[in-house]
Amino acid sequence: MSKTVKIKPSHESQGEFVIISVDQFNPSEHELIEGESLPIDESEVTNDALVPVEQFDELANKLVISEEQLLTAKEELMAFKNDVPAMKARIAELQGDDTPVGATNENQNPSTENTGDAQASGPKAPAKNNKQSKDQE
Repeated sequence: MSKTVKIKPSHESQGEFVIISVDQFNPSEHELIEGESLPIDESEVTNDALVPVEQFDELANKLVISEEQLLTAKEELMAFKNDVPAMKARIAELQGDDTPVGATNENQNPSTENTGDAQASGPKAPAKNNKQSKDQE
C-alpha cells in the first residue's frame, strides 16, 4: 500500500483537503495542510548519516575538560590581578627588564618609583642605628 499525504486543494470544488500519494507530491505544485508531514522511509537514511554515541560521549568529555580549564584560567587571572608584585614582575619580564621588582636601574628615576625601598631606608634605618648605638654604650 502506498503512503499518502493530505495537501491543500487547488480548487474550491476539491473540499478542505486532497489526499495524494507521497510519490505524486511535488513541493513546487503542492502544499501540505497544517499538521501534515511527509513520511520518512527508514531505508532512505544511510549509515553515513548516523553518528556513533561514543563520538558524542567523547565530545562531551572534551567539553567538560575545556570548561574546567577555562575555570582554572579565570581563577588564576583573578589571583594574578590581585597580586600587584606579581604583575610588576610580569611587566618587567615582558619588557625584557631583568631588574628585580622594587629595585631601580639606570633607566628608572628612583624619585618616581613607589617600591617601598625608600621607606625602608628612611626614618626607620636611623632608629635602628640609634638602638644599636645605645646597645654599644
